[in-house]
Amino acid sequence: MTQNTFQKKINESGICTVTFDLQGEKVNKFSLAVLKELESVVDALATNNEIKALIFKSGKKGIFIAGADLNEFMPAFKEPALLEELIHTGHRVFRKIEELPFPTIAVIDGVCLGGGLECALAFKYRIVTDNPKTSLGLPEVTLGIFPGWGGTQRLPRLIGLSEGVPMILSGRPVNGAKAVKIHLADAIVASEFQDEKIKEFLGKIMSSSGKKGVLYGRKRALWKSLLLENNPLGRSLFFSKAKSELQKKTKGHYRAPEIALNLIQETYPLPLEKGLDKEAKCVLSNIGSGFTEAVNLIGLFFIQESLKKNAGREISAKPREIRTTAVLGSGTMGSGIGWLLADNN
Repeated sequence: MTQNTFQKKINESGICTVTFDLQGEKVNKFSLAVLKELESVVDALATNNEIKALIFKSGKKGIFIAGADLNEFMPAFKEPALLEELIHTGHRVFRKIEELPFPTIAVIDGVCLGGGLECALAFKYRIVTDNPKTSLGLPEVTLGIFPGWGGTQRLPRLIGLSEGVPMILSGRPVNGAKAVKIHLADAIVASEFQDEKIKEFLGKIMSSSGKKGVLYGRKRALWKSLLLENNPLGRSLFFSKAKSELQKKTKGHYRAPEIALNLIQETYPLPLEKGLDKEAKCVLSNIGSGFTEAVNLIGLFFIQESLKKNAGREISAKPREIRTTAVLGSGTMGSGIGWLLADNN
């Protein structure tokens, strides 16, 4: 099992900070071993009566959690037992986070995608930073799969169908400011001053009035959409339109977004626990060796990533000294190039 991935500190006020820093890796990602280590940490937190609140953050610069470890998911497509363990472990761990008996805050300073966002959704509060790298999304459909650790259930329930469904079906992320606007996050803070601002936010939610204010802001943002989504006719109209638009985009060639949309339609009116159970069963019954588009798209993803890392061959030849240059042309670009060359003479 991975060790020392999560560093835990508890201050004199009972505020526990857990830092996720996957050793030997540039990014944080969830493998089965990492999930089980996180579960051990969460189990210990749940029984510690000294803890008054939890702050969960990343030790990686510009990265919160990149998602699941795809190197582990690829063989899982051909091993049903491994896939089942991965899905059920993720569900179990995130549910335990959700049920912790004190305020929990996920601090997102950088990339938060896929399983990373599904983890963050299990926290009671989310704070994002103004870091340009901060982005939150569920890009699974771009890999031929769909969210399987609670994303299809928690995201629409938090921000509504009209915002949540497009995020899931497109796979496109949102930045920190947009996350706050749609109430995916509860606050945005300057990355340089996040410790001070987190402390302020924590003080706010520790009071009953402050907590009510944050939760009221979420509900108020949902009122307009809930007029449509909280009744069967409104939901029927919404999903009918969503299916029509999806068909136009995919022409029926990609199953993952269609399966995800049908799953959300079936489970949105249900209690969260039942919805999560149906999501897990849906993943296990649909994703496997026969899900060829997922295998191909994830394979393509690995090729693209390897090309990014390949700097090409080293060239030992020395660059020639350039003594004379000429510019043929005029206008803004020609004069600009001429000025640059003259300035570097």
